[in-house]
Amino acid sequence: MRTSLRSSYSIAGLLVLCLLSTAAAARADGGLCPELLLTSLPLVVRAEGLADLQGDIVGTCAGDPSFGGIITVNVNLFLNVNVTNRVNYGMGLAVTDAVLVINEQTAFPPTPAFVPGSPTLGTLVAANQLVWTGVQIPLPPGPSDTLTLRFTNLRANGALIGFPPPSSPPAIMAFVSFTGSVVLVPSPPIVNIGFTILGLPGSLLPGGSTESFFVRLSEGFADAFKVLGVPAVMPGLSYVEDGYPTPGSGVNGGGASQATRMRIRFLNVPPNTRLAVPTNPAAGTLALSRVILTTPQGAGGFPLLGFPFPLLVPVFGGSGSLFYQVEKDNQFAIEWIDIPVVACAGLFGPPSCAAPLDVTKLKGLQVEITFAPVSGVGIASSTAPLPRFVNSGTPLPLP
Repeated sequence: MRTSLRSSYSIAGLLVLCLLSTAAAARADGGLCPELLLTSLPLVVRAEGLADLQGDIVGTCAGDPSFGGIITVNVNLFLNVNVTNRVNYGMGLAVTDAVLVINEQTAFPPTPAFVPGSPTLGTLVAANQLVWTGVQIPLPPGPSDTLTLRFTNLRANGALIGFPPPSSPPAIMAFVSFTGSVVLVPSPPIVNIGFTILGLPGSLLPGGSTESFFVRLSEGFADAFKVLGVPAVMPGLSYVEDGYPTPGSGVNGGGASQATRMRIRFLNVPPNTRLAVPTNPAAGTLALSRVILTTPQGAGGFPLLGFPFPLLVPVFGGSGSLFYQVEKDNQFAIEWIDIPVVACAGLFGPPSCAAPLDVTKLKGLQVEITFAPVSGVGIASSTAPLPRFVNSGTPLPLP
């Protein structure tokens, strides 16, 4: 047995806003504002994802002796898709778990209002806009000193522009601006924080003498499958579902509700037929566990770890679903695993049989493969799981 919605927020509109705000800042301050060099660490994210972590945005500038001291500003961040961070999770009205870090001061947990020396949580003011108000920024006193601002733990609805996948990977863009009596002028004000690529191109393969067929779960790119991980302050964390430490958000204070999950859904199961799959399939460095007692969409529930026996798939009215969760993955490789499906005659019996049914006796049966939890929530939420995905599955006929 082998185990192996397009966006309504246009970039052109953001460019117009950018030019107007930059021109206004230059007029107000006579061109004396220090230029903030804006860069990003764009990530490849899943096109099916409604709330994937995006790359960090980093702003830096060297000191100017004529322009030192502390300035107080409001910081605005706009995306060309919806922000989908956790919101209203106990830190204040409309407060999210998106984080602004100043000079890499990460020793203390983020706060909803600005506190010197602590990262600050962003507030959601529109579906695609975050704001940090009353932020005190210490401008560096001399050319040998540097100011660093980092926007991290940003989640976005990449499926708005990424699914169905277009001919070339679309980019998730962020526009940053500052308001106040004295402001920083970001250059460039618009940066790319993510590219969307299909993350789960599933397929079906013929079986042998001990199984009816295989369901192949494939990564569309390295890191499409992720373990839950632990919260971390380091930038560019792309191989786990957790993000920056934000106590109160997610199952362990890192935002995420679970590791990457996949749903396998069987349709048109012939009458008087039972199906079974392994509980802990593994192939190389990729290992999965079956999750039970979930919602129909795949949220919640409990993973079964170290269970060596296959289990039946619950089938009702000719259809049934099961969920797997990633327990181990190699972040440096594109991996896949073949899940053996054993179909046996009879509704009742063990999850195995001496002579599994071949595909000729399973006519009409189809299989749908998608990430989970499946959701229709494409905006920031206090209760929807992180991550979550559109229903990207297309029923596949048996090989």
